[in-house]
Amino acid sequence: MPAHKPPLLALVCLALSSAAGSVGAEPPATAGTPAETERSRLLALLDRSDEAYLDRSPMRGLLRGDDRRADRFGDMISADYWEAERRAAEADLAALRAIDRSALNRVDQVAYDMFEWDRRTILAGLEPGVLAIRAVQPHDHF
Repeated sequence: MPAHKPPLLALVCLALSSAAGSVGAEPPATAGTPAETERSRLLALLDRSDEAYLDRSPMRGLLRGDDRRADRFGDMISADYWEAERRAAEADLAALRAIDRSALNRVDQVAYDMFEWDRRTILAGLEPGVLAIRAVQPHDHF
């Protein structure tokens, strides 16, 4: 697994890669089937979302050992940044809704659900009341 994957995506990838060896696991989808098409769309969304996040927050990549954006610091504390995060989470949720969850196997459905939960959690953290607190104390232990 590449070192630049975030913890959430690392868990999703681990779940996806371990599915084949699991007791009672579903057989892998055949190329061209609806399940494989939807799985490909889901994995592409996860990858696109992660790359876009690293473009907005290049220092997070360094924390993962990804130095492709090491020449940039990033913003991560302005109103423009928070708005970009909101737009990205909303766009991710819209793209996720375009994927037929019922066509995915059980493991991919877990990845779908985890990604949806993560995006909704991001949006909850960007609510005005929460942002009012984060704006005056924008840094955490990372």
